[in-house]
Amino acid sequence: MREGTDLPVALDESVRGPADAAAAIRVGAADLFVIKLMKSGGITAAREIAAIAERAGIGILVGNMGESSLGLAAHLHLAAVLGGATRCDADVPWRPGGLARDIGRGLATERHEGVSVVVVPRGPGLGIEIDDEAVVAQRATRPWHERTAAGSPARQEG
Repeated sequence: MREGTDLPVALDESVRGPADAAAAIRVGAADLFVIKLMKSGGITAAREIAAIAERAGIGILVGNMGESSLGLAAHLHLAAVLGGATRCDADVPWRPGGLARDIGRGLATERHEGVSVVVVPRGPGLGIEIDDEAVVAQRATRPWHERTAAGSPARQEG
């Protein structure tokens, strides 16, 4: 494990919640935790993981998973408020296989030392406006009302 390398070890998918973070610390498995809102169960759990890491002297990287701009805005706000976040990695708000187009508006970028960075949105809520047309255009309907012979709802895509 860590004893066999001089490279720092980061745990990403292994730390899905506070219990995983505590277990990793007990066995000395990591130098860094990757915290993602969608993986950890939301802001409260992500903050708990960060607090566990801070108490143990473990670094954190706040990452995301290619969510819409709403998810990315929440990710940016989390990174901004976690004092122990030594790194932040942000995927673009959508990617192939995901949304055909983003469902939010309001993310902005700035150039810092020749690098384009996404700015933490300011404004009510997450600082992002919902693009109602994009939501409607990508809406999936799933009628759950039909029942199978056993009486349980039939799953249908439609």
